[in-house]
Amino acid sequence: MIAVVAGVLVVVAGCGAGEGGGGTTPPSTSATVAAMSVPEYQAVLTGVEQAVRPLIDRINSAGSVEDLAVVREELAKLLEAKRAEIDKVVPPAAAKQAHTRLAAFVAGSASLRVAPKLDTEANECGIAPGPEVHVPQAKRYVRTALYTALTGVAEELDKQNLKLGNLIPAEPETPAEQSRQAKNGEVVHRSGPKGRARLEISNDGDGDVAVSAVVGKPDNPRATIYVRAKSKATLSSLAGTYEVYFKTGTDWDGKRRGFTRDCAYQKFDQSFSGNAHWQITLTPVIGGNASTTKIPAF
Repeated sequence: MIAVVAGVLVVVAGCGAGEGGGGTTPPSTSATVAAMSVPEYQAVLTGVEQAVRPLIDRINSAGSVEDLAVVREELAKLLEAKRAEIDKVVPPAAAKQAHTRLAAFVAGSASLRVAPKLDTEANECGIAPGPEVHVPQAKRYVRTALYTALTGVAEELDKQNLKLGNLIPAEPETPAEQSRQAKNGEVVHRSGPKGRARLEISNDGDGDVAVSAVVGKPDNPRATIYVRAKSKATLSSLAGTYEVYFKTGTDWDGKRRGFTRDCAYQKFDQSFSGNAHWQITLTPVIGGNASTTKIPAF
């Protein structure tokens, strides 16, 4: 009888079968890809360099974080495409170590898609970082990612007289700090009614100061005068009772009527009557009769 197990017919053929009988199946073979010559492999390296270099130049010249994000994505896509090509390459035997590093570089596209973390915290002057800070930060992020991925690649290639051009973006320049000043005695802001009272101010300190006569909130003073270091100035035409607020710092921004760094903020604890002329000294003096309090940025 013929046995059928689970619907499968099992037939055993004996050796020496006649015509049409089963024979020995020859083993399958596949062609071996020959390793590239050094000139051929150099052509591959040159192709990578020529494809990537224009995007590196665009990273260097990017003027905004948004522009840089576009280039990062384009570079990530390009490296993905190059990875498919590099994976098929059989390098010269002596360049295997270098090729391994090159393959790791083109495989690192994912890191370029991770958005850099940019500083957002306001400084002591109440100013949050802007494009002048964010753009160099974002460029350094990309530069670090590529520098890490390319570490050791050029050195390994050099050992075999192979070359891969510089594909690391330039170190971004940090904008030079400004040190703008208003003129001594310049009234940089005035609003509200005017009177006949005046406030004489002595600034014996090493930093410039902006002094405000305030009725209400300090961010909308009746008047603000700029007093440079080691200088005196008089704020005139004040009316009514007011409080005196002052801020010190470096680099005066006239548009926002404040310093941009190294800021400190204080107010006199007493009020000042608009029916009298007053003299104040902004630095502590022996025998002084007025106290001040540190306050938040305004």
